[in-house]
Amino acid sequence: MLPVSSPKVPVAFALAEAGYAALRTGDRREAARLLRAALDSAPEPAQAAQWRADLRRLTKRVFVSSYWVARRALGQADVLAGQRALTGPQAGLTLGVRLDPLARRPVDATARINVAPASAGVPGGQRQAALGLAWRPLGGDALVLAAERLVALDGSGRNDWLARASGGVGRGFGPTLEAPNVGFMRASMGRRL
Repeated sequence: MLPVSSPKVPVAFALAEAGYAALRTGDRREAARLLRAALDSAPEPAQAAQWRADLRRLTKRVFVSSYWVARRALGQADVLAGQRALTGPQAGLTLGVRLDPLARRPVDATARINVAPASAGVPGGQRQAALGLAWRPLGGDALVLAAERLVALDGSGRNDWLARASGGVGRGFGPTLEAPNVGFMRASMGRRL
């Protein structure tokens, strides 16, 4: 990277480049500061729209995500320890709030709902909600540690506590602002407490 004072590189580009370098090291706060400084420099370069979009993604607090899991339904004999649990295919929706979006290791407060069809092994299907906290010790989606309170929404769910670790690999994970999670593979495991 050329120094900011170099006459060959406009100040805005040097600031933005330094911001993206800070982001690659996981320093989200410094990256946001440098991208703001690049946007405040005049004249506004053509890349300003991309810098602005990246800054919005970096400082975003509220997020919504959804998932669908396709797997073989457990039979009644397989239900865990005689307790009903979400098994087989299911879908879910999560609403989260990132408490400090510029933290190196962000913490999210989350609320989610899971629904499994009747074909998942429990007559009438299953509906369950969860409230919890998720910590990202590596800064991105590569590893997420969560603690949640499970709440039964009908007679088929459970009221319980859950500790969960999940993670994955693919484009878009980690502290960078690359493409969204395209081709992302995730694994998750948890234990009811």
